[in-house]
Amino acid sequence: MRGRIGSLLHSRAGSWLGSWLGLGLLLLVFTALGVRWIRVFRQGGLLDIDEAGYQTMAVLNFRGWQSSGLAGWWDSFLAPGVQAPLMPGATTPFYAVGGVGALVGLLVPLTFGVLCLAASYGLGRRIGPAVGWVTVLLVAATPAVISFSRTFNFAIASAATVALTLWALARSRNFHSPVWSLLVGVFAGLAVLSRTLTLALMPGLALAAVIAVAVGPDRARRCLNVLLAAVGSAVVAVHNLSPTPRQLRI
Repeated sequence: MRGRIGSLLHSRAGSWLGSWLGLGLLLLVFTALGVRWIRVFRQGGLLDIDEAGYQTMAVLNFRGWQSSGLAGWWDSFLAPGVQAPLMPGATTPFYAVGGVGALVGLLVPLTFGVLCLAASYGLGRRIGPAVGWVTVLLVAATPAVISFSRTFNFAIASAATVALTLWALARSRNFHSPVWSLLVGVFAGLAVLSRTLTLALMPGLALAAVIAVAVGPDRARRCLNVLLAAVGSAVVAVHNLSPTPRQLRI
């Protein structure tokens, strides 16, 4: 009996490790192809008007970091504006390592593309390993995902953060796990910061939370975890969505 259990556990561990190693290889290939494409087709080229504006925001965030450290970056990140701040704000560490430049900035959407693929695999794997592979291969082969992963825009950032939100929701087992419930809120807050149109998706997430609390066991536990997710989302997004004192004076 012990031998069978040990063999089963060893087989499952090997399958799990093999699946994630395979995913890592796929993500590495996706990244390498993206970097190669950017170097060949974007080097020396022009940015479109949206990319130019968004990378200007990214440069301002980076200059805030250079001038005053984290406090300067935070002030720049919270500066009043009509554009979502996540993608420009996330560009700062790339500029810090690789220097300010259009090609360096294009590595940010590529990174969000990799995150989108990883989250898609994790979400599909909740149904089964085969479903996980079908999901990630379909996402990786989608022309819009490939294109937006090589363009400095907000679409791939919102896709990645929404995918991460859904993956965390699935891992939370309908808000049974407090850690994953908190991550649901954090990723949802990041989704809102990635693009304001994702606010339209939040009622669906709230409905899922209501259903999980209403029909599942351990209602008190799930209710607390839903509140934890709401707090996590608010902490991430409320600073940017709420009006600043200057805006209130205006």
